Amino acid sequence: MGLGDVKLAAAVGANLGFGWHIFTFFLLSIVLGAFMGVLLMLLKRKGSKDYIPFGPYLVIGAAVTLLFGSVFTPFIQGIYGGELLMGH
Repeated sequence: MGLGDVKLAAAVGANLGFGWHIFTFFLLSIVLGAFMGVLLMLLKRKGSKDYIPFGPYLVIGAAVTLLFGSVFTPFIQGIYGGELLMGH
């Protein structure tokens, strides 16, 4: 990640607030970025030493979280034991 990615993640985090939505945002971004990275390497578009921009996956993760966060966040919370981690 470059400094632009860090600034973008900070801006999204400031808008989402502290809680499970920020965890959903990062998890979606990382999973999508990893999936696309593997897919690009399998299709021989990128090599293991090539850089792959992470900003687009942060934007997609933010958009999905903002639009469908009420669907994804409880699902993620159930997987990772939200009651135990958040004290509810």
